[in-house]
Amino acid sequence: VFGLMEDVPNMENYYQVGLGLIEYKSEDYEKALVHLNKVRTIKDMHRVHYWKGMAYKNLGDYERAAKEFEISVRQTNRRVKKRFLP
Repeated sequence: VFGLMEDVPNMENYYQVGLGLIEYKSEDYEKALVHLNKVRTIKDMHRVHYWKGMAYKNLGDYERAAKEFEISVRQTNRRVKKRFLP
């Protein structure tokens, strides 16, 4: 309905992002990662990697956090180049 049905296969991904952010805000970082790790692909995937990095950081896993932040930055850079550069 009104274009929403086009993205139905992706609804589960957005649902998992929402649950992950709720758990993150509740400071249950392990549960947040359970949900965020279920996300396969969404338009703003760089944000999922950012929140995964934050969860790992808060759990003291700085190596995994750094990897997620690097992925987030790489994906963000691609989006910027695609949108603003010829």
